[in-house]
Amino acid sequence: MKKMALTEEKVKQLEILKQKVFWAKDFAEPWKYFLSNFAENHEFMDAGETKDGHSLLINVIAIAASQLFGTNKVIIDKLVIIEITGHKFYHGICLINDMMTAFIYAEDINTGLLTILTSLLEGRQSIIRFSKTEPDDEHEDEITIVKNYLKH
Repeated sequence: MKKMALTEEKVKQLEILKQKVFWAKDFAEPWKYFLSNFAENHEFMDAGETKDGHSLLINVIAIAASQLFGTNKVIIDKLVIIEITGHKFYHGICLINDMMTAFIYAEDINTGLLTILTSLLEGRQSIIRFSKTEPDDEHEDEITIVKNYLKH
């Protein structure tokens, strides 16, 4: 089945989202923008294609979660990665250590957000911005994680 292309308006919104993810000081802002403009939008969802795996993205999610929880033991289960074809944009859901998790990642700006529902009873979630830098002669492969906690 051929995937639907995003309208010009939706492409503009996607570019705004990428800028918000990259520059935000409060990570709730781009996350809310994603939920408001994309999460339940049929046009956006129809443009996506499920990916079997994206090893970089999976590794970065695992590292971010391990830093958040302060442990090397991170279990990622029921992972679904959806690529918005032609836009180098991914979103998805999974369970991390049995906690509901959702993520977005813009490959062209090498930055994403990971939101983990850390307390269902208290409605607490953690939003983490992550990026990956490419290795060079002087530095090993590096992952940069920035945490931003929310409590509703």
